[in-house]
Amino acid sequence: MGCADSGSPVRSNPDGEMKIFVQSESRGSYVLEVDSSNTIRDVLATILSTKRLESEPEPVLYFNGQKLEMAESLAAYGIQDCSVLQLECTLWIYHCVIVSEKPNPILGRKKIRITGWPFTIWEEEHDKVLLGLLVEQIRNGGRESLDVGKDSWSDMAARFNESTGFKYTEKQLHEHFNFYEREYQIVNSIRNHQKFSWDHHRQVGIATDADWKEFVMEKFEARPYRRRPVPYIDLLEILFADKKESEIVVSNE
Repeated sequence: MGCADSGSPVRSNPDGEMKIFVQSESRGSYVLEVDSSNTIRDVLATILSTKRLESEPEPVLYFNGQKLEMAESLAAYGIQDCSVLQLECTLWIYHCVIVSEKPNPILGRKKIRITGWPFTIWEEEHDKVLLGLLVEQIRNGGRESLDVGKDSWSDMAARFNESTGFKYTEKQLHEHFNFYEREYQIVNSIRNHQKFSWDHHRQVGIATDADWKEFVMEKFEARPYRRRPVPYIDLLEILFADKKESEIVVSNE
């Protein structure tokens, strides 16, 4: 199966409670209710038996192409609401006997629950649709047309849902907009870092391990962007670069 990329941006949840997706070619897919303090082992222990978890070959979870270490927390990898993890786990038979694989108890942290709660997996193509609508709106109605409560959000929600077949509310789409703004601030700090360079082909920052470690100690929220590409950075630039410049002008005055 190999490393897989979720293709989905992470969404923040200040309370730590969230829902994530675990996809697997051999075992199907899961929607899990988790807490950001849960470890990678907690997630695996929820969907695999103890014997399977400790057998060879070892099951592995990936997020944005990165192999996740068992002892690390979800928060350590920037895994948040709506994130998609990939499970690499071969079919397994214990001594040729069918074994009931029951989820294991999780101690010391919030217990993970498998739930049938329906939620849309957000893909890169959905970013393109929403960002396209946002850029069109800002060009036609100005930046103020993207403020909360403006009628423009009702129109964009209708057009987004018609294009994708989803049923997102204005509020949910505005949360994505807020995420884009935070993401732009993070990526811009990477692009403008004196010790980093920017790979325009892959749309990722280039840094030595030492420089990156020093950087994320001060800017922990940038940790997921060590290797995560941001293919729509040009659209984020249109949405937020001018706003940043105008705020600088106002503050200088």
